[in-house]
Amino acid sequence: MAVAQVVDINKKKVGEVDLNDAVFGLEVKPAILHEIVRMQRAAKRGGNACTKTRVEVSGSGKKPWRQKGTGRARQGTIRAPQFAGGGVAFPPSPRSFELKVNKKAARAALRASLSDHAAAGTLGLVAADSFDEPSTKKAAELLRGWGGELPVLVVAEEPRP
Repeated sequence: MAVAQVVDINKKKVGEVDLNDAVFGLEVKPAILHEIVRMQRAAKRGGNACTKTRVEVSGSGKKPWRQKGTGRARQGTIRAPQFAGGGVAFPPSPRSFELKVNKKAARAALRASLSDHAAAGTLGLVAADSFDEPSTKKAAELLRGWGGELPVLVVAEEPRP
């Protein structure tokens, strides 16, 4: 069973916590972590590229010249894609890039990530009683003086009785 140190807001050691092997002692599976990272990065994409189709561009729907007898190719409208000022044939339209990840896979990835941090010694626990009241300033000072790698995952939860 892994052990993690608990520190207070002044970075003084307050105690130790035994970490459950069911959460903090698992084997890291890079494929699941890759899937989660891919999902998170894809969800950040904008997906707002948009151009107009031949229906959306302004202009007449009148046939530019008659069908036969002119010697020119038949045309239906001046707003077709081959004309300047015409619409785009298969334009990009706003869409979502979000990917679905199964709940079990997401939980497994979180447990694997926590296991990896526990094994590397980069898991830090802050005593809940070191904060009298919620204070962003104190939390920011604590993270600034953390000394560990960033980004940091902060989990705020009431201790269970």
